[in-house]
Amino acid sequence: MDIPVTQCRNCQEQLTKEMHYCQFCGQKTDAHKLGVLDLLYNFWNSVTNLDGSAINTLKYVWKPWALTRYYVAGRRKSFLNPIRVLLITMALYFGMVVSSVDFDSIKVSDRLFEKYTAGKLHKSYTIIFDSLPIECQNHAMHIDSTIFADSASMELDTAINFVFNSYNYRVATNDIMELSIDSIYRKYNFTSFEQKLISKQLIKATKNSSRAFQDIFGYTVWGTLFTIFAISLVYKIMYIRQKRYYVEHLVLHMNIHSLVFLMGIILSFVMPSHFLFKDDELQESYLFQFGIMINILVFVSMLFYYKQGILKTTVKYFIGLYSYIILFSFSVIFSMLIGFFLF
Repeated sequence: MDIPVTQCRNCQEQLTKEMHYCQFCGQKTDAHKLGVLDLLYNFWNSVTNLDGSAINTLKYVWKPWALTRYYVAGRRKSFLNPIRVLLITMALYFGMVVSSVDFDSIKVSDRLFEKYTAGKLHKSYTIIFDSLPIECQNHAMHIDSTIFADSASMELDTAINFVFNSYNYRVATNDIMELSIDSIYRKYNFTSFEQKLISKQLIKATKNSSRAFQDIFGYTVWGTLFTIFAISLVYKIMYIRQKRYYVEHLVLHMNIHSLVFLMGIILSFVMPSHFLFKDDELQESYLFQFGIMINILVFVSMLFYYKQGILKTTVKYFIGLYSYIILFSFSVIFSMLIGFFLF
């Protein structure tokens, strides 16, 4: 049964009888009790109805230079916000990359526990061995040379062997499993703040390698975001004579990155056997081809957006490329350092 409408059920704005849709939020004015069919209908509309901005963005996302030009020129309602598109495509891409990694195959912690358990068993075996009669020890020596062949040196076994700033961080497996972090500091003479910080992170990564690899992906995401803002400043300097605002370069690089992530998502479906971190012989070929496509995309975007000659664009392309590599490396390292201090 229809309910007399005096105000919008969605935004509470006043309505007139002649209105079929609310002029403020767009909802229909013929409000009635919600039924199952209404619920299903609203769900279907929310899934299938793409507004004009989403359609236009999908249409021009393949041309980052054109998408940037239109958005900067003032057609803001016609396209999705570039930050929104970037975050969505980035989340989907890195989510697929992380899901494609077999973290169980790179778990150092499981192997560490196995070695530690074998060492403990060897210690118990040694006690029993010493209590055996002499005539039985000859037979027991066969066990010592086979099953526990790799366990006799557990006290000397090194789970961490890392050199940084001319200092060698070496920590035995038993100590990682049995001692507290403060006890390890004292035993291995980690006294400075730098030594304690690095050794703590190495021990955490060794105990939980899967989490460490996931953290690396997180640092890569933050590094990518920081690099986009930083490389836009480099382009602002390179094209300073064109008197463009910094935000124009920023929008262009956001759109380029969005397309790169979208290409990665599509290629992962087209060629799933060649995707990142799969045990496939064509992995290197896939990465090389994908890298070539990215570089062509960046060069073409620069050529069409900034409208300079091929020679000037080529020179600035290589300056931008090397600047990107340096900035990205610095950004990831900086993100890792922040993670070390906070976590």
